[in-house]
Amino acid sequence: MRGWIPPLPLALGMLAFGCSWPALFAYGRSGSFDVSFLALGWVHIIALGWITLVALSILLHVIPGFLEVEWRLQLLARAATLVFAAGVFALLAGFFGANLAALQYGGAITLIALLLYGVALVQPLAHAMRGERATRAVARAFGLTFLLLLITALLGALFAAALAGNGAQNVLTNAPRAHALLGIGGWLTLLIVGVSARTMRPISGARSRWLVVHIASSSAILAGTLLAAAAAAADLPVLFVVSCVLLLVGVIAYA
Repeated sequence: MRGWIPPLPLALGMLAFGCSWPALFAYGRSGSFDVSFLALGWVHIIALGWITLVALSILLHVIPGFLEVEWRLQLLARAATLVFAAGVFALLAGFFGANLAALQYGGAITLIALLLYGVALVQPLAHAMRGERATRAVARAFGLTFLLLLITALLGALFAAALAGNGAQNVLTNAPRAHALLGIGGWLTLLIVGVSARTMRPISGARSRWLVVHIASSSAILAGTLLAAAAAAADLPVLFVVSCVLLLVGVIAYA
């Protein structure tokens, strides 16, 4: 199958990016910078509606290209990307309209879409794990990064259900901080680090001589993110600070 990038999810992602600006202006004009549906809507229209939707679309081209494998269930992944878009816009309608039912349905649809995408992703990653060492490393990185996205989405769906009165309310205490850390540090940051590690060489025309630093920085970002998320959920401030320092060290080493 051709490794083309589907245009509709990309267009919807850019639409979300455009809509994020009026949302930001409305949030600024509200005069309150506390956590609110408007604030959470702006965060999610950026993180999910723009970045993640565009990333899932581009990965449809990147996965076969980077791993040099045939993605046999790519049609399922493409369909899941559109379902994900529908779930995200339902979620955003829930945030911006303060509609708890739409919030719950949007969270559930988004999670289901990512599970379908993950089912499709298993085959190319498993095939790449039988390849050479560099290919195996890239496959592990993609698999781990996507797993963190799934965990983030699962937590988000639980929060949406709890807000709608259909789940345990105690998950809304400290777990949202872990949700944010896993999404920003575990999914978005590691995805950027992993993809750029493969694209910087053809872009710059030079090979990095600091492979050990690349490995150490990714490991520090991953470990710092996981420890910080656990510390935030368990309300352990000392471990949280140490974890954030480790995360910062990983980012600086990458830079």
